[in-house]
Amino acid sequence: MQSISSELAADGHPLWQRIKAHAFPQAAPGCGFSDRLAREQGWTRAQAAAAIEEYRRFCFLAVTEAEVMCPSHQVDMVWHLHMTYTRDYWTRWCGEVLQTPLHHEPSRGGREQLAHHRELYAQTLARYEVWFGAPPPAWWPGTLQRFDRPGRYRAVDTARFWLLPKPRWNAPQLALSIVGLGLASIAWAMEGSPLEWRGADFLKLYALLMPASIILALIWRRLLRDNGAASPGGEIAPVELAYLVGGPTRGFDATVASLLQKEAIGWDEAGQRFVLLGSGGGLSASESALRNIVAGDGRPDQVLKLGSRLFSETRQKLVRNGQLLDDATARRAAFLPALLPVLVLLFGAAKILVGLQRDRPVAFLVVLSLIMLVSSVVLMLKRPQRSRAGDRIVAAQRRRHARLVRAPMKSEVPLAVALVGTAALSGTAWAGYHQLRAPAASSSNSSERSADASSDSGGSDSGGGCGGCGGGGD
Repeated sequence: MQSISSELAADGHPLWQRIKAHAFPQAAPGCGFSDRLAREQGWTRAQAAAAIEEYRRFCFLAVTEAEVMCPSHQVDMVWHLHMTYTRDYWTRWCGEVLQTPLHHEPSRGGREQLAHHRELYAQTLARYEVWFGAPPPAWWPGTLQRFDRPGRYRAVDTARFWLLPKPRWNAPQLALSIVGLGLASIAWAMEGSPLEWRGADFLKLYALLMPASIILALIWRRLLRDNGAASPGGEIAPVELAYLVGGPTRGFDATVASLLQKEAIGWDEAGQRFVLLGSGGGLSASESALRNIVAGDGRPDQVLKLGSRLFSETRQKLVRNGQLLDDATARRAAFLPALLPVLVLLFGAAKILVGLQRDRPVAFLVVLSLIMLVSSVVLMLKRPQRSRAGDRIVAAQRRRHARLVRAPMKSEVPLAVALVGTAALSGTAWAGYHQLRAPAASSSNSSERSADASSDSGGSDSGGGCGGCGGGGD
């Protein structure tokens, strides 16, 4: 939950002073606007107060900005409730505080409306950032979450049904807990060589050594990626950031997104291919080279096959800067830590031989050993690419562009693709390219693009949401 800053850009604005000073209706203790909002939405009083604060900010943006503003689902729920208090909403809020009517405009539905409201929502978050700082994700989720399928939200009678949140597992804590429980079980271990233990006792030890060796291998692997390189200051080019996040394929996707955004190339939805647009002026070297490939063959598979080879200089620069690992370091970081599970595998193999010699059952131990074999092979073959310095740069860029990643404007799409992939193209005119590149990931979005927002409240979720108002008026 966001704490309210005392140094906001809006603080000196007369409208914001009036908005902050407005007291929402309070009929009686426990029966006021905030209490009803908390009860209907299943929020705590603190959450309801925070949601009302975000509603105040949205209304400020809706009146001061020239563009139409689009609320989040949570803010829209506050807006819906406030409009039921008709005297306070129309007389005091719109008449005295905002000093202009603020109408609720539901979407007409359809693909074009959905794409339009996605862009409006991204613009809203961008303007929010200017006036109030980074929009809190709890109240202003990313574009994909904001325009999720209509089935995501349901009105529930909490007097008859319980609501349980989905569990969120913390993998490191879970793994450490498993290892800790295993260490506690060492107390019952028998004396003598483990190879002489009974099968059940040995299996308990082996089941402890398996996760312990993998966890230690991952820690060792992390240490081998620490080359001590400091993160360079200044900006990092989107194509370099894309390569750092996802290798040459992500670099290709970010360059394609940049060409699409600059209208140097286009995406033919019917033909499922790229087409040339414009003169191709003002492009970077990699963009020009990729555009030339499109000129020769616009089929995406061929463009990807040839275009992914354009980024060798980008890789070399990142290696020189210490942000990517060179081949030798990457091999070492993959091979050496994998020796730990290999040792556990050999330990299990020795016990299997002892069991076979003594005509004892070893099937379960064979299964566990096969698991260790697969783990060892995966660790050896899956080479790390980024250094720890590269990790820090990616993390810093994701923090810096948190709003952009969740809801990019059209001009910000290339950088969003660099950070999160072609999913950033969902809901844009180039969504067909994302579906081609990641059909399984985008199949759930195909229905939402054609969903019809036929009702006021349902439209906010399925068809593009409420358009808000960019300054009021009748």
